[in-house]
Parts: sequence; structure tokens; C-alpha cells
Amino acid sequence: YPTFISYLMQTGDEETMRDILTRWYNSGSYSPTLLNYAYNELIGLAPNAIIFAHGDTQTFSKLILQYGKGIRPDVTIINTTFWLFTADYRSLIEKKLNLPSFAQMIDNGTYKLDNKDLQEVKDLVYQHLVDNTDRPIYFSPMMETEMPNCADKLYSEGLVMRYSKEPYDNLTIKRRNYEELYLTDYLRESFLPESYPAAIDRYNFNYIPCFKSLLNHYKHSGNTERYQELRNLMMRIVEHINVPAEEKKRYYEEINR
Repeated sequence: YPTFISYLMQTGDEETMRDILTRWYNSGSYSPTLLNYAYNELIGLAPNAIIFAHGDTQTFSKLILQYGKGIRPDVTIINTTFWLFTADYRSLIEKKLNLPSFAQMIDNGTYKLDNKDLQEVKDLVYQHLVDNTDRPIYFSPMMETEMPNCADKLYSEGLVMRYSKEPYDNLTIKRRNYEELYLTDYLRESFLPESYPAAIDRYNFNYIPCFKSLLNHYKHSGNTERYQELRNLMMRIVEHINVPAEEKKRYYEEINR
């Protein structure tokens, strides 16, 4: 499945993509934890959003839900590696979103790549999308260190970060996502076998830094019930992470700080 989908993402064959991704979903072979996590990323996005998926698991899990389950078909999912380094894939996305051509903008001198290092080129490719669409744009928190020029314009809404040129009340959206939209029962207990066990801890741990500000909000606003609920969830996540005891101790201290 991964080989077929990686190829089809670069050809734009939507019909075959839908067929293969539906088969993949129906096979039951994909990690239920990663599908739950991807659902929580997608469900709180603004209408007609764009989200950059960092890596294969982030990309495939969202595509499986979108094509195989019909969840959030309005969202455009962009694989970061293909967007940065594969011109044909980038051209397909540009056509889909009605963007000007990045390659043509290089040729006509709008973008100058001479003497730029890799990070500067990456920044320019991301900026190309930011400058040429009015759609809401989201990134994974895992990408924050890769985008130093955008760091002050990324606002956490839970498991995703939204690009915004102006500050806004993102804590209210984070609270809505956690209280009304996110599915979290799987973090408490699951009885399904995992096909990607190595990735589970890494993704589940994201709930800790992503929701620490919300935990503090509940604490300082006196919302004891919500505070205890979220704290217990975070503690359970740390309890099940496969890391040394000293590292777990640091995570517990961070939650209780």
C-alpha cells in the first residue's frame, strides 16, 4: 500500500488513490492509534484547510481517513518532502489550489535561489503557498524547528499549529478541540493490535506539550474537574511511554509544575 500511494500522490490519479486507500482502510492493517491521532488532527481544522503532513505515517494516516472513511474531504493534505523536493507533485498541488507556478516564478526572477542554503530554499517554498492562498494553513508541531522564520506566526490549536500573521485566541480553539471534538478514549485503553508500535509513543507524547497550556488554564481558572481529567490523561500517556524511569520522572514533574 505505501508504495502504491506514494506513486499515486505524484500522478494525481484520484480515482485509483480512492480505491487503494479504501482497500487499505478495509484491510484493518493500519495502526488504530495513528488513525485516531490523525482524526484528531483533521477534525478541528477550519473549512477548506491545508495541512502539511510531516513524514509517511502522518501522510498515510490522514489520507486513509479522507479517502477510505470520507473524513474531511475539504482538507488538502500536503506531504512536506514531496512539496519541497518533487516538482511534479508540487505542480499538482499548485493546480489543485490554483496557485502560480513556483518554477515559473523562479524563471521570471520573482524567487531568487542563488547562493541560498537549504533552509532558505525550504522557507521560500513554504512561503510560496502562504503568499498565494487565502486558505487556512496548518502544520504539525513536529515541524516547528524546521521552520524558524515562521515560528512567531504558528499558533497551537491542539495537535496542530495554525499559521497566522496576526495573533488570535487560539486557547479557545484548543479548548473546543479537546472538550468537543477530539477522541481520546484510545489513549486510556485499546484492545486492538498495533502495526506501528515504534511510532505510537512518539505521537501519543505530543499530547503532553500540546495541551500543557490548556492544563494550566484549567488549573488557574479553577476548573478542577477538567484539570483533573486532562492531568490524568497526560499521566496515563507518560505511564505507557517506553522510556527510562528518570525520563518519565521529568515528564511527570512537567505535568505537575
